Amino acid sequence: MTRAIRRGIPVFGLADAGGQSTSTESRLTALSQSAGDALPEQGGAIMIADHLISAMGFERGDGPLLGAVSRGVQKLMRGRARALLAPFVRRVASRDALCARLNQPEVIMCLGNGPTSADPRLAGMAHDALFRVNHQWMQDGYMTRADVLFAGVKRSMRAAGPTLIGVASRRKEEALLGARLLSPWRGRLSYFVVEEIAGLGTSLQGHPRPTTGAVMLAAAIALAPRRLIVAGMDMFADKAGAYPGRTTAVNAYTAAHDRQTDETFIRAHLARFEGEIMTLSPAFAELAHSVADGQFTLAEPPQA
Repeated sequence: MTRAIRRGIPVFGLADAGGQSTSTESRLTALSQSAGDALPEQGGAIMIADHLISAMGFERGDGPLLGAVSRGVQKLMRGRARALLAPFVRRVASRDALCARLNQPEVIMCLGNGPTSADPRLAGMAHDALFRVNHQWMQDGYMTRADVLFAGVKRSMRAAGPTLIGVASRRKEEALLGARLLSPWRGRLSYFVVEEIAGLGTSLQGHPRPTTGAVMLAAAIALAPRRLIVAGMDMFADKAGAYPGRTTAVNAYTAAHDRQTDETFIRAHLARFEGEIMTLSPAFAELAHSVADGQFTLAEPPQA
């Protein structure tokens, strides 16, 4: 319990109301700071279960030692010592620097991990930069030459190897540095922090929070390309399932996210876009139509 609390994991106790062992009412007690957010005031199995499921979505820390080391590296990356770390770690610090790194992309293809990310039409669509989310797609052998991998979990941060990584926030940056410090054989680390190139405001501080796919779209919009090609952003609404060819995966948001939060976040960023969007995702197309209103152009994808 002590180690869990140190890593920021929600820890709970379940006690009989009033200390009576014969009571049918139970109450949830918070044993860690992260567990104390909007606790249900009284018992009831459904309320308790809902709160525990929601708590599964809180991000855990790396512990005091690795966390301190990661924060120290973060400071070095922003200071004069970054030149000394350049052979091992490169931090792309601004929107202009990221545009230059990607050769000023005019057409950005953004692929989530939904079923439409495996649409064969994508291979014939010209693009200057390919953005992908996490690493599940690597084993599928389709559209694997990503220019940027947006990583929301440590396994993806490690699997990215030398590919340029986008992380949502400075907290995610800390997790990234911790993950890669423990796996230096993954190659030189290159990365940027999305909240420093796109106006994310306080959207990442709440719970539930936007998905990594939504953060990817915000980053792409911040680069102001002429066109966005979007697929795989199926909002867990595709009858084919959550992921291409994985029919046993639960087709729903995890405890850390929900559709309403994602849609609100995406709408806010689409409202800033002034180019053209082509999408193969019906759910995303519906969302984009609700925002367009002359702000951007929705182009029809080629026929299958």
